[in-house]
Amino acid sequence: MTVRRRVASPVLLAFLILVSVVAAGWARGGREVVDHDDHHLEHHDHDHHDHHDHDHDHDHDHHDDHAKMVIPHIDAVALGAGERLRVVASTSIIGDVVRQVAGDAAAVTTLIPIGQNPHAWNPTPRAMVEVERAHVVFVNGLNLEEALMTAIERVSTGKIVPVSAGIVILGDDDDHDHHDDHHDDHHDDHDDHHHDDHDDHDDHDDHDHADGDPHFWFSPANVMIWTRNIAEVLGDADPRNAAVFRSNADEYVAQLEALDREIRSAVATIPAERRKLVVDHVALTYFAADYGFEIIGAVIPTTSDQVEPSARHVAALTELIRHEGVPAVFVGGTANRGVRNLVTAVAREVGNEIRIGEILTGSLSPAGTEGDTYIGFMRYNLTQIVNALTR
Repeated sequence: MTVRRRVASPVLLAFLILVSVVAAGWARGGREVVDHDDHHLEHHDHDHHDHHDHDHDHDHDHHDDHAKMVIPHIDAVALGAGERLRVVASTSIIGDVVRQVAGDAAAVTTLIPIGQNPHAWNPTPRAMVEVERAHVVFVNGLNLEEALMTAIERVSTGKIVPVSAGIVILGDDDDHDHHDDHHDDHHDDHDDHHHDDHDDHDDHDDHDHADGDPHFWFSPANVMIWTRNIAEVLGDADPRNAAVFRSNADEYVAQLEALDREIRSAVATIPAERRKLVVDHVALTYFAADYGFEIIGAVIPTTSDQVEPSARHVAALTELIRHEGVPAVFVGGTANRGVRNLVTAVAREVGNEIRIGEILTGSLSPAGTEGDTYIGFMRYNLTQIVNALTR
């Protein structure tokens, strides 16, 4: 669907000025995304993708492995009597899944603090000491941890493992906006998949993840793959506890399967014509694909929220939101003030009592609050999305 061009109204002209003001105060280091073509706001159909089995490629160093979403070869660690495997996870979400699998058999540390944005967080010296001491460092993959990966690569003495290896990557730059395919399988059988045909979009800042959407955890089916990968890696590194890791993984996968059923039941209560998503940046690709939502667009049309959108893009998105009758715009809990101000400006310009729904995106919530585990994170977001789209 193409946005029709119209002569800007005085209100829209004022809105464009507001967007410029918001952009002027953006987080340091961003660059404006200029002249986004309107095809970013069109609807595209996507072929169904089956997931593929990941290879353990022994010929890559850890830099190539995490960049290519391949799990490196893991040798058994020589642990002393009573010594536990030392494991580091980049984000709180990955850290929770690793703890579910490791139980008490490994010492797990999370690098990025609760509430911090994984796209923007810069490592502290203490965090780098933990990385240097770790036998295994679990990262997301696809350079989600933009400001962190170079430091991890520089100081790590253990293996760097992308937990998302084996997941089919969705959300290339040319298909950010419309993901209405519904995968009913849990990605147990994977075919080889390569994304070599995506378009180059020079308008995007280097922050953008040009190879696809790195927010894999918005699909419980993807987190099942994380769980199996983590159990396999921990078992290779600490064979004496491999059975424990496998058993814990089996139990957690069963919980994730129950979560998937819970989400499907809740989504079924949303009228089909209201299953439309607009988000602050491209993050819900996998959720939309799994559960039959249509992504109308994103205020920041990239998979990183560290990029400034052009006024032209935001104005076109605003018109599209009106045209589609979108009930709500969602903003992530780790979004900076500039992003929040821009989402608020879009909602005000759209009018029609459009809701702003806050969801958790790159971090769990603080301990003891709703969303402080991955399963709680997804349940919180499910409630926010269902409530915003059904009222």
